[in-house]
Amino acid sequence: MKFALFTESFVPNIDGTAITVYNHAKFLRKKGNEVVVVCPWHKRGNTGIEYMDGIKVIRLFSSPIIGYRSYRISVPSIKAMSIAKKEKPDFVHSYNPYVTGVIGKYVSNRLGVPILGSHHVLPQNITASISKLSKFLNKVIGPLSWRGIIKYYNHCDLVTSPSNYGKRILEEKGIKKPVEVLSNGINLKEFKKVNVKKIREKLNIPDNEKVILHTGRLAGERKVDMIVKAAPKILSKEDATFLIVGDGRERKNLEKLCEKLGVSKNFIFTGFLERKDFVKVFQVADLFVHPSDSELQGIVTLEAMANNLPLVVNNEGASSELIIEGKNGFIFKNDNERDLAEKVIRVLNSDTKKMGRVSREIVMQHSLDNCYKKLWEIYLKTIELHNQK
Repeated sequence: MKFALFTESFVPNIDGTAITVYNHAKFLRKKGNEVVVVCPWHKRGNTGIEYMDGIKVIRLFSSPIIGYRSYRISVPSIKAMSIAKKEKPDFVHSYNPYVTGVIGKYVSNRLGVPILGSHHVLPQNITASISKLSKFLNKVIGPLSWRGIIKYYNHCDLVTSPSNYGKRILEEKGIKKPVEVLSNGINLKEFKKVNVKKIREKLNIPDNEKVILHTGRLAGERKVDMIVKAAPKILSKEDATFLIVGDGRERKNLEKLCEKLGVSKNFIFTGFLERKDFVKVFQVADLFVHPSDSELQGIVTLEAMANNLPLVVNNEGASSELIIEGKNGFIFKNDNERDLAEKVIRVLNSDTKKMGRVSREIVMQHSLDNCYKKLWEIYLKTIELHNQK
């Protein structure tokens, strides 16, 4: 079969959607299928074609996204639709309801082939990019966005979401098509034992200090400022280093907030790390904190669990689904830095290694092999539903 995957984010981007689409494409190729990915050009330039691991990648003419300098979105055009249609796929998998998603739907309609829609982005992930207006945009544009999202997915044969939280939101917003939960999955084999002492020395972390880790894009909707605001209370009880791995438009604001609260010496901002270095930092930590309330799953949370780390996460969003309270971590109340601090202190005063082992046990069900098996079953179900029309 020939599969066409339509996405607004693909490698070299390192967000959850980009990684998931790339994993799915490699899985399909491994099964002997022909795969073409249609996505925006990740740098300036016209539409072009490249090949990665036997995967044909069609890069469409693109434009920068306001607030995200490193991200670009496809520019709609008749040419883009024509190029995609000429691929003549047997199956369309759309990972968003935006420009490439609309092109995917067009191809599906014109060729009469099945289409699977995957829901990976919440409206606030986009509106928050204009930080000063984000509250207004979420109130006004949010409902309009949801209307368009639901309308789009109701034209697919079947829909997936990476979590029960995401599925519930779609159902509450009025989705009529069947929704299957399909985890983004994680490559458990990627994380191997490393020399923790060497990494601590490289990062100048004292041997006696506990390490509180957060990884990911530093954007407003990620609420990393909650960690900074909770730091004074945590540091009044614990000797700790806060390791913030990642980069983004909020980094300078976070560093200024650290200075204002007098905790700068306890924070390390590493910036962006190459993948070979990124996979090692988890093993330096004693605890992983994920304060975002706008996650449909969060691959970084799965990565922390794969590295035997206990968690403290927001009660809003999908990350709380991964917590068995008191067993592998705790859930704090949204926008409550005092509760966040108390939960961090509770974990640090618990048996973190025992809690980490529970995290590892839970994350096993999200292995790529398990997710690929379910993905293929979903593809077959999508074909079946399409043929019943």
